[in-house]
Amino acid sequence: MVSILMPTYNDATNIEAAIKSVLQQPYDLWELIIIDDGSTDNTKELISTYTQRDTRIQYYYQENADQLNALLQGIEHVKGDYLMLLHSDDEMMPNILGELVTTLSQSTYDGLYARYYTFDAKGVFKEYTARHKYDSKNEAYKVLRNGAVNHIGDHFFIKRNALAKLKEDYLIDNTIYYLDYGKGSLNLLYSNTWYKYRVFEGNYANQPIGRFVAQSGIVRTGVKLVKAGYKIKYLTTNRYFRYFLRATNVASSKDFFDLNYLRSYMKYLTKIGYATYDVNCKKMIENVLYSIDAIVKKTNENEVKTLVIDGDFDLLEGKDARQVFKIIQSDPNHLYSKLFLNQYDKIVTLTSLEYKVRRVLNFYSLFTPIVLA
Repeated sequence: MVSILMPTYNDATNIEAAIKSVLQQPYDLWELIIIDDGSTDNTKELISTYTQRDTRIQYYYQENADQLNALLQGIEHVKGDYLMLLHSDDEMMPNILGELVTTLSQSTYDGLYARYYTFDAKGVFKEYTARHKYDSKNEAYKVLRNGAVNHIGDHFFIKRNALAKLKEDYLIDNTIYYLDYGKGSLNLLYSNTWYKYRVFEGNYANQPIGRFVAQSGIVRTGVKLVKAGYKIKYLTTNRYFRYFLRATNVASSKDFFDLNYLRSYMKYLTKIGYATYDVNCKKMIENVLYSIDAIVKKTNENEVKTLVIDGDFDLLEGKDARQVFKIIQSDPNHLYSKLFLNQYDKIVTLTSLEYKVRRVLNFYSLFTPIVLA
């Protein structure tokens, strides 16, 4: 059976077409798990007309917390041997579901990938996306070289045994789900196109908040890959910075990877993504660079910019990027705002808060030194 996960938010206009694209599949061993992320339109009432007629369609509601949190709730209900993602403003290609099951079940691969069929708001075909040649052994290097961008996409079709990795790397950390960050990669097989992707002005990815979510994930993916030991050729590192790393015993520490290389890679990201990265993404990269330099920088103690964190706070992960964006826009005194809007040479915190502080730094990919009070 295939468990189809469909997160939705205020999408009553398109969700019926998405549901019908599932109902019209000749292959009928599926369950459709719809997770309503706090819709305020008539989504619930519309979906109820389908859940009453077909028990394979399930509906769950949560307070607005964004797509990845909706998917985290959804995976708690899956019963299928295969999992796939279908957004409520997109559709599934006709007569494809059974073919996908057959293809994956007869292979040793962890999942499938394919080109997308794209169409506009009126349903008119635009184009097929370019075919990407996936290579599990070298994919991490290709992703690094291309700016830590996911060229396959997040619309997964995977076996149940790949769920744990999907959850950790994509649903919680908002990084590319199939890459090896030190615990192994997923082996994906190319298949016929199953996904119809709607391209229109109102796409979440085209909004400032959507770009923040996506681009924070780009930075986090790049840093995770470099931390895992992946490097691309021809990046010039700074020999003086390497000297300072050695002088501070960082270069020989098992707790650190090659920060000198990461420093160069962050500058590389800025160069190749200059035309597409918005001001928030550039700010994140600048903050990463500053935090790396703060490790070896010799600064007069009176000039050291210190952030003191001595009170408990709610922990937000990559999956909560939209909430972080809203906080930055509305509350400059919030911890997540301070770490985005300012640059610090060190952070002073309590032992009891160390884990949470390190997770916050992980969200922004920062390496700011932590001092325990």
